[in-house]
Amino acid sequence: MEKKKIKIDYDELEGAFDFSSFEIRHFLDMETGEIVLISESDEEQEIPDHYVGIPEPDSHEGYNDMVDFSATIKNAELNRLLSVALDGKGAFGRFKNVLYDFPEEQKRWYDFKEDRTRERIIGWLESLEIEYELT
Repeated sequence: MEKKKIKIDYDELEGAFDFSSFEIRHFLDMETGEIVLISESDEEQEIPDHYVGIPEPDSHEGYNDMVDFSATIKNAELNRLLSVALDGKGAFGRFKNVLYDFPEEQKRWYDFKEDRTRERIIGWLESLEIEYELT
């Protein structure tokens, strides 16, 4: 039996992948492709079977992305600054602060991060074994 192809708004799905909150969870409606937000107060109601929870961001993956990106830096001074920024608590903020002074590398970082997020999204969708189209 052929599966129904669902259309999924990529930007909405990407936003759900990047956003994490204790009060709100994101779900993919497997029948419509819609991204659904359910707040903690709404969870008293039953979540339909055709809703699949969208994975929450993993801080380890985010940290590893920063480390992998840093390995692509050719500028020795920037590489040193990022190495220091990545050491210890608060690495995410320090990493972004260092890149702020290097606009070309900052743009490259955002492109790199977006590519990694897309890979994770595609991998997750493939694991669902559904027919989908990203719009």
